[in-house]
Amino acid sequence: MLELWENARWSTSSRKKRRNKPPPGYEDWSDEDKQYYQDVSTALRQWKASQVQCQLRRFTIGFWKHLKYQLKGHPMHAEEMKDYKKTLETFVVLKEDQSLDID
Repeated sequence: MLELWENARWSTSSRKKRRNKPPPGYEDWSDEDKQYYQDVSTALRQWKASQVQCQLRRFTIGFWKHLKYQLKGHPMHAEEMKDYKKTLETFVVLKEDQSLDID
C-alpha cells in the first residue's frame, strides 16, 4: 500500500515545466547552427503560446453569476445603484461604540 502513495502525483500545477534539452551533439554544432536552432525554438514556443491564448474557452457559469449579468444590463440597475450611492452619502455610518437606542 505504501508503494502506491509514494509514487502518487498530487498536483501538476505546482511543478515548473522544463524546457527541452538540446539535441545530442549540440555542443559540436557551429555557432551559426546553434543560433538558428535557438531562433526556431523561440519562434515555435511563441507560436504555441499564441495558439493557447487565442483558443476559445467555454465554461458554464452558475445561477448567481447569470442573474448578475442579466440584472446589470437592466435599465433599473443604474437607477438603483445611483439611489444606493446617494443614500450612502446622506446617512452617517455609526461607529462601533454607538447604537441606535434613544434611552
